[in-house]
Amino acid sequence: MNNLDVARRISYIVFRLKDKNLSQSQKIELIAEYDALFDTFDDIMDLDKSLKDYDKYKHKTFRVRRKILSMMVLGSCSFLTLTFTNDVLNNTSEETRRRYVSRFLKSISTDYVANIDWGDETQREHYHAVVLGDDIDMSNWDKYGFSNCKKISINDDATNSSRMSKYIYKLSNHATKESTQRKKIIYSRDLRIVL
Repeated sequence: MNNLDVARRISYIVFRLKDKNLSQSQKIELIAEYDALFDTFDDIMDLDKSLKDYDKYKHKTFRVRRKILSMMVLGSCSFLTLTFTNDVLNNTSEETRRRYVSRFLKSISTDYVANIDWGDETQREHYHAVVLGDDIDMSNWDKYGFSNCKKISINDDATNSSRMSKYIYKLSNHATKESTQRKKIIYSRDLRIVL
């Protein structure tokens, strides 16, 4: 369990202890778990830093989800996966590839949110994005690598609502998981927040 997970669990325990409907045995179990988790930190400063990091994580996740949902309220969206060729990966820096992604997204949509990710098995760098619009011309990406585009939209259909939730969850998780914590998310500047 990393420090962020411990901080998450401690925050949950503190929240649960405020519940007036807890039995005495439940309170004792929660306090024992809290003590055990608290002992994992060398000093109070480590705990304090971890709790602050957890708050940043929660706020970042909330902002990403809110921005994506506001785009979906505006109209149909697409979920993109942008992968680079070996040639581009070997001959450019991460910052240059980030600019390629940003320019590409600006060229296809007015509103977008994107984040870097690495493959679970191959650790290959790629980007995930949600963009406003469902008729996306992906041909301009061909000079950098490969792409995948899936259309998603809000409507009364339970299947589409489920898909939309999956993509919001997927991108916000990619944006906040351990390997991408220090990476900045790519946003459109004029993103309209509807909520």
